[in-house]
Amino acid sequence: MLNKNYFIIPLIIAVGIFTSCSSNNDWDRYGIKGKVKTFLEKNYDAEMGLGGWEKGNIKHYEYNKVFFDKDGNYQWLEYRDDNNGLSGKLIPKREKEKVIEESYYNEGGELISKTTIIHNFNDELDFTVFDSDGEKTSQGKSFFKNNRISKQEYQTFENNKIKNEYSIVFEYDKEGNLISQKQIDKKGETTYFFRYKYISFDDNNNWTKRLDYNSQEGEAPNKITIREYEYY
Repeated sequence: MLNKNYFIIPLIIAVGIFTSCSSNNDWDRYGIKGKVKTFLEKNYDAEMGLGGWEKGNIKHYEYNKVFFDKDGNYQWLEYRDDNNGLSGKLIPKREKEKVIEESYYNEGGELISKTTIIHNFNDELDFTVFDSDGEKTSQGKSFFKNNRISKQEYQTFENNKIKNEYSIVFEYDKEGNLISQKQIDKKGETTYFFRYKYISFDDNNNWTKRLDYNSQEGEAPNKITIREYEYY
């Protein structure tokens, strides 16, 4: 069984990806072109080959698959292990077509965390994350620009007291693909910097292969992400 804190950061980020306050659907918010039914992401070690960077060994617990309805709204998100076994599931609750709550369950259907969401304006929302005991573990705000998340500010809690404070800044290319993600603590120090380089796209101009880096410049990519789409 996964440690229940394993998905804290991805779940926080998912709040911004899928729950913008605008009237656009989740295809738009995720930068997807065309009527996508599902997409599956698989992460691999990056290895240098004769033709450039190639995928190596699959990374453990780093699959995720998102399901959309025919209107482009996401229905649930699955986390899978390297054997394609279910390791977690994120399920939204909607009110007037807006996501107001997201619940994360482990592979056995046990509730691990719940996120409540308040839509303030078209470009801002508040979120609070609770663990399975109802204790608050984090809270923050997501900000949007052109219907994509541009910034997130959040605090983590321990014993109902603020433990850490962070802000995350997201940058995109002209096609709307995420090209960098930088987290800063309250002292202004960078705690992580991810950047992304897109290698291939399908016929709908949705990316299918991406190099993921853990540094701002230089160095080898940390992994290769492959995305597979299923269309309506």
